[in-house]
Amino acid sequence: MYKYYCGLSFVIWVLFVFCVHDLYASPSGLNNIPTTDVVQERVLVFQSWINAGKEKVPEYYSGFKYGVIKGVEIGVDGKLGSRNAGPATGQVKYQFPFGDKNFKFKSLAGVENISSNSKRVGKINPYVAFSYQLEPFRTHLGYNFQNHNNGVFAGADKTFQLFGRALTLRTDIKQTKDGHEVLGSFGFAYALPWNFVFENWASFPSESKLHESVTAKLDYVIKF
Repeated sequence: MYKYYCGLSFVIWVLFVFCVHDLYASPSGLNNIPTTDVVQERVLVFQSWINAGKEKVPEYYSGFKYGVIKGVEIGVDGKLGSRNAGPATGQVKYQFPFGDKNFKFKSLAGVENISSNSKRVGKINPYVAFSYQLEPFRTHLGYNFQNHNNGVFAGADKTFQLFGRALTLRTDIKQTKDGHEVLGSFGFAYALPWNFVFENWASFPSESKLHESVTAKLDYVIKF
């Protein structure tokens, strides 16, 4: 599994370097869960996303997310491909303005999976998220209110410097199948030169008919 994870991640990274025009957006968060983080005001983030695994055809997505005003993030994404492209889905997040910038507790409400084609992408997914800065890491907890798929999600992350750039280690877990199954993951995000950020993680579903998967994402950040 480790060799598969590293090898696939390297291949995906090479593809990203030469195909940076393929872009994807998702709510700011850890690996598979949203968090109280939002894109900063007047910052635009383009992202490439590839998801692959055993007995799984690689999936490609495209989109962006943007900090409209302080504490508010919006985004649009869609699946790429000649056969299964689209549909476009939207998301919005609002970080509650409690405390100051040094306040360890944060809370947020958001909605993702906003689409006119719910048959393909599933129902709209409202959620709430909370975070608290502990020592030496940050903890996350939230709840999805998606119809027939509601459940708890949680995670933790830790950021430190590696070769003078920010490296974030992160792990999360969330309930799926209306609370009957779970999806766990571990991965990292690393700040690269020229406003790029590379994200990589592996996901492990408890559902017996599903297999582990590896996801890689390349972000490109533009500040106005």
